[in-house]
Amino acid sequence: MMKVIGKTKEGYICEISHSELEKVLDKYYGHLKPLDVGSDIDLSQGYSFRNDINATCKKMIAATESFEQAQKTMIKFAKMIIDIKTGELE
Repeated sequence: MMKVIGKTKEGYICEISHSELEKVLDKYYGHLKPLDVGSDIDLSQGYSFRNDINATCKKMIAATESFEQAQKTMIKFAKMIIDIKTGELE
C-alpha cells in the first residue's frame, strides 16, 4: 500500500514498496530493477497496460462473435450432409 508522507505544491511524497511498484507496472518476478534515490518512474505505464488489456478483450469479443456466425454455418452444412445421406434432402 502506498502511504502519502508529504505534499509538495503540485504533488505528493509517498512511500511505496518495491513489490507494489512491480504490481502497478506489471513487472513481477524481478523485472523491475531496484531504484535509487532520484530515480524517475512513470506510473502511468500501469494505466497503459490496462488499456492494452481492454483493447485485447474487445478484439476477443469480436472474434468470438465472428466464430459464432461461422459455427452456425458449419452446423447448417453438417445437417445438410446428414440429410443427404439419410435421403431427406436431394
